[in-house]
Amino acid sequence: FDNAFTFDEAAPWEAGAPLSPAFSFDAATTQASRGVTPSSGVYAQQQQQQPAEPSRASTPAMVYAQAPPIPLEGLQQWCKQLESDVASFKQEQQTRLVEGIDTQSIDNLRVTYTTMLQAVETRLAMLHQLQRETLLQAEHVYLVDDTCEELSALGSALSILRAELEGVHTGVKYQRSVTPGLAKLIIRKQPFPLVARKTDQLSEADQVVIQLLTPSIFDCPTSIVQVQLLSDSTPLSRALSTHDQLEPDGVCFDGSFCARFNFAFNDGTKNSAVAVKFSVALQTPAGVALVETPQSRPFVVITHKDQWKGSAGMLLKREAFDRQLQVSWAQFANTLQQHFIRVTEQNHSCPMRPLSARDLLYFHKTFFNGSAMVSQEMFDAFWNWFGTTLYTLIHQRTILKLWHNGLVYGFVNKVEVDRYLSLNEMEQGTFIIRFSETQAGYFAIGYRFGPEVRHYLVVQKDYAVHKILPDFICGQERFTTLLRLGRNQGGDQVLIKDCKYTAFDQFCTKRHTVAPVGPPRGYTDLA
Repeated sequence: FDNAFTFDEAAPWEAGAPLSPAFSFDAATTQASRGVTPSSGVYAQQQQQQPAEPSRASTPAMVYAQAPPIPLEGLQQWCKQLESDVASFKQEQQTRLVEGIDTQSIDNLRVTYTTMLQAVETRLAMLHQLQRETLLQAEHVYLVDDTCEELSALGSALSILRAELEGVHTGVKYQRSVTPGLAKLIIRKQPFPLVARKTDQLSEADQVVIQLLTPSIFDCPTSIVQVQLLSDSTPLSRALSTHDQLEPDGVCFDGSFCARFNFAFNDGTKNSAVAVKFSVALQTPAGVALVETPQSRPFVVITHKDQWKGSAGMLLKREAFDRQLQVSWAQFANTLQQHFIRVTEQNHSCPMRPLSARDLLYFHKTFFNGSAMVSQEMFDAFWNWFGTTLYTLIHQRTILKLWHNGLVYGFVNKVEVDRYLSLNEMEQGTFIIRFSETQAGYFAIGYRFGPEVRHYLVVQKDYAVHKILPDFICGQERFTTLLRLGRNQGGDQVLIKDCKYTAFDQFCTKRHTVAPVGPPRGYTDLA
């Protein structure tokens, strides 16, 4: 990295909003967050204090009553432990209800469930506060969102088990016929909000997963899971029927009461945001009981790529504001980051090149005047520029690959480019590629020309001969050395000098002549 320099050396940046490299709710890490099993750790200690080995039902509250907040990275492990505990309690509750349960066991189970629910609700509240008040690191935005979904599902499962105990008579075998009404159908996983194209099909990674949560005693036959397409919570007209729009419109449960939908989108949704709702019929001794999910997050199916900007902006606005007139900058930035990772097709847990802290700071200062709150009017003005720019990034040939590889610097203003290129170590022909602030969707190239820095706007006529941006750049003699984004051995983001032919060769549609490197050391050219 001899040809690299850090941003601090080139141009100091002002401190932005607080980030969360390893945000934790509390410095303490509980044994529960490290995966303590029911037979070890806190559980084992509590069992040793009893004169005889008790059942789980006689150990109220367990570790959850005193568990302090846990680090963000450990929260998923905590959820897995809780999920395991809920499954164990469900199995034991089934056995005891069938055999006849005593009053003390019922009371202990109720206290335990209540305490566990409080722990879930506390962590959910903390996560929601985190989303509102802290700029999350890119790899955390989906982690937090997914963990909220997982906690909500676990809370529902605990509520069902607790509700099953209501009205239980001690010592009497449980009546199976009263349990179906406690079942709950939830959306466990979904890729929405999403802009899909007509004829697209969801990949296995993006499938929608539905789960039927049941009480401990449940033996009701179920129908296939049916899908209903909704627009603004209202069933769509015949012109946009579920059967015509989506395939499949029904799936059977597997052994764990989960149903998975890899939707294929057969037609557009006419520029409207839609959602899906799932339902299943339970055959009970008293008749058929219908159980439904809440509606999914919204999505739009487009028939032409020109519809993308309006559809993506509508979904982002809904997701960011959720019927509020304004939200905090941190909440908006986190939602924007999530949207950006999704539309640029990056790995959610380890994105290749998400929006950086500098990118977000640039947006905040340029389009929101550094305001602590973002209004819907501010968003509309921002999206008018960013939506067009993002459209270019994901739809113009090769540009997304250039972005992922750091060849397009992207979000930086002309003043900062001037500062970089005016450094003494910048030779003539050194250049940076950025998105134009005044011409949305266009590229601007800042380059060193003698002692000054000049800026060129790449326009449509430049693509007449040179089909794509790499061909245009390689065909211009004034551009010689690219300043691209990379990382040093310490993982810090730096600007690296690179010969343009080396940087763009794999992306060009035609071969360009590599600039001569001169004779070997110790030799001279013939004059």
